[in-house]
Amino acid sequence: MIILINLINVIIYFLILLGIYFIFENSIVNCFNKNIRFLYKKRKKSWIFLYLQKLFISIYETDSEKELESKVYTFMFSTIFIFIVVFLVIFKYNFMLKNILASILNSIIPTCIISLIPFFSLRIKLYELQKNSSKEALIITSEIFNQYKIYNNNIIEAIDASIKNLDKSIICRRYLIRLSMKLKDYRTDKELYDCLDEFVFAVNTNWIKMLSDSILFSLLNNLDISLSLGGLIEQIGTINQTQSISNRLNNEGFAMGKYLAPVLYISLLVISVKMMGFNIQDILYCQFTGQGLKFFIIILILFIGCYIAEYLYKSRKFDF
Repeated sequence: MIILINLINVIIYFLILLGIYFIFENSIVNCFNKNIRFLYKKRKKSWIFLYLQKLFISIYETDSEKELESKVYTFMFSTIFIFIVVFLVIFKYNFMLKNILASILNSIIPTCIISLIPFFSLRIKLYELQKNSSKEALIITSEIFNQYKIYNNNIIEAIDASIKNLDKSIICRRYLIRLSMKLKDYRTDKELYDCLDEFVFAVNTNWIKMLSDSILFSLLNNLDISLSLGGLIEQIGTINQTQSISNRLNNEGFAMGKYLAPVLYISLLVISVKMMGFNIQDILYCQFTGQGLKFFIIILILFIGCYIAEYLYKSRKFDF
């Protein structure tokens, strides 16, 4: 009972503090940004900032670099704020029962898990976008290849023309727009590598890496990449055909499992009653008691595992 009361108090305190944050979010964020302005340059170059920047670029449409930086700093501050608040609340109730060291150790793990929930939600959104955008491989590469031939092997003009021809519902179109802007403004090889790395991160597949390498060789060495783009399209087409056949076969297998299992179970009941002299009450009693219950739980776990495996299989990215 005491644990339940403490849990309710923790939730109430957390909701109160979270409400205060949402009410004064703009003031808190502005104050935070003002106080860390002297660390701006160092923080901007940190790997955490760069990773979060690529994460937000991949998930959200940003109109300017200032807006992007604001989102990154707001997210960082929100995570730190949640960590501090949750840690203090949990530490308070641990300190009532244990010493300081034990209270700190017992508070760190749940605090880290809770404060990382926003980051995990971003990663899930990113994976969903990567999964959907990876299926646009043939559309993107074919369009760029066609425009590359039309514009006399000028890859930047080919990308611009591809953006105009691609439907707005294409996810990779947004990544190509940002890539095009970056390619027109880069001054050093490092800037070129960074903008292509950002482009690859958004989809994170082998085919986007090969496309990025082709763009890199075209810009740095002024090479004709028609052969590499054509080979990439052929490889994507082959993998697409192979995966289509594989998906069809797996769908048939999963469908058989879904529809045959209930039929076989009902058939077993009918056979037991008609041919072996059992009655339904005895069968159900044996099924849900003792050894029968254990087998039923194992079957149920395997059945749920099959559904999870099916979902993960269908949710995988298109890649080779």
